[in-house]
Amino acid sequence: MAVFFKDGNWWIDYRINGRRGPRKREKIGQSKQLAKTVFKKRKVEIAEGKFLDRRLQDKTLFKDFGTHFLTVHSSTKRSEDRDTYMVSRFSEHWGTKLLSEITAHMIEEWRSERAKAVSHGTVNRELECLKTLFSKAVEWGKLENNPARRVRKFKLSNQRQRYITQEEFERLHASCSSNLKPIVMLARHTGMRRGEILALRWEDVDFRAGTIHVRTSKNGEGREVPMNATVRAALRALPRRIDDSTVFAIRHVQKSFGRACGAAKLVDFTFHDLRHTFASHLVMAGVDISTVRELLGHKTLAMTQRYSHLSPTHRRRAVEVLDGYVDTPVDTKPANADQGIG
Repeated sequence: MAVFFKDGNWWIDYRINGRRGPRKREKIGQSKQLAKTVFKKRKVEIAEGKFLDRRLQDKTLFKDFGTHFLTVHSSTKRSEDRDTYMVSRFSEHWGTKLLSEITAHMIEEWRSERAKAVSHGTVNRELECLKTLFSKAVEWGKLENNPARRVRKFKLSNQRQRYITQEEFERLHASCSSNLKPIVMLARHTGMRRGEILALRWEDVDFRAGTIHVRTSKNGEGREVPMNATVRAALRALPRRIDDSTVFAIRHVQKSFGRACGAAKLVDFTFHDLRHTFASHLVMAGVDISTVRELLGHKTLAMTQRYSHLSPTHRRRAVEVLDGYVDTPVDTKPANADQGIG
C-alpha cells in the first residue's frame, strides 16, 4: 500500500483483503495531501469492510452464475450441449461458493485432479469453457479479475485420433437408450458432428436423393451428406412430431452417452470420437483421403491428413512409384547362377 507520484499526478495503490486480494490503483490528482487523505480513508474502509466496490462485494454463487452464463452465452451456440455438461460439472465442484472465492490455485488443483480421470485434451476443453465463464463474469461486472486467465492448458503432443472397432461400436450401440441409439448410429455412418445431428430438421432429409443437408457446419458452410442404407433405415424408423420439425426430440446427449460408454466399457471415448471412427474406418477400407475430406466437410486436405497413416496401401503405393525411376538394371538371377555346381 503506497502513495506515489507518476506522470504529473499523485496515485494511491492498495489491495483489498490482504496480499492475495485484488490490487487497486486510483489517480488522485496533483495534490499530495489529498492523495494521503484518500489513502487513509481507503485503509479505514478496508479495515471496516466498508469498501464501496460493487463488483468486489457481489455475492453471486457460482452455480447461479453458471445458469445465467448458459442462458445468455451458450443458448445460441452449437456447443450448448457441451457447455451445459461442463458447467454442471463445475457446479458440482464449486456450486456453493461465491464467484469471488474461487482462486487460480483452486483451479490449478481441479486441473490436476481432473487429469487423473480424463485425457489432457478433455481437461483443456473444460478449462477453455471455465476461462470463458469467468471472462464473462468480469465483463458483466460480477468479478474484478478472471482467476482462470493464467491457468495453462496441457501441451498436447498430437491431434486426437481415438476410434473404436466395429465390435466395440456394436457394444456401445447396445448400451445406448432408445433415444440415443439412432443419434449414435447417424454419427457413426455419416461423420456428422453432434451439434449438426441434434439440429437436424426433417426438411433437411431427402430420402429420394439419399442425402442430408447440413445447413451450417463448424467452418460456416453447408454441405450435403450422403446416406447409406443403415442411416436411411434408422431415420425412417423415427416418429415425426406434429409440433416440432426437428428429427430428434432430445437436445442433450452428453450424460447419456457417458453412461453408455461406461456400460460398454469404453475408456476415454467421446461423442466426437464417433466422427474419428467414421473417418478412420473409411481410410482403412481404402477410401482416398480427398473423398474423406469431402465427407467430413473439412476446408483443407491438411485437416484430414491425420488419418492418412491408417491407409493399408498408401505406403506401398508410395514406394512403388520409384519403380519407374530405377535407371540401374537389376540382376534378378540367383547369386550362384553362373557358378558351377560341384
